[in-house]
Amino acid sequence: MNSHDQTQFNTLYLTYINELKLQGKSDKTIECYSRALRQTADFFDTCPPCVRIDVASNFN
Repeated sequence: MNSHDQTQFNTLYLTYINELKLQGKSDKTIECYSRALRQTADFFDTCPPCVRIDVASNFN
């Protein structure tokens, strides 16, 4: 990920964690959901909102 994508991901990640806490999700749920977000970012080497649908649909 380039530095712009990394900054965008960090902001998204922290917002996501905060939203899950506000929804009252358990710590294990937050851990699981946030891990999936990190794995998606690692796999596609970009911030998840930047992943194109046609690229993602090839990995079903």
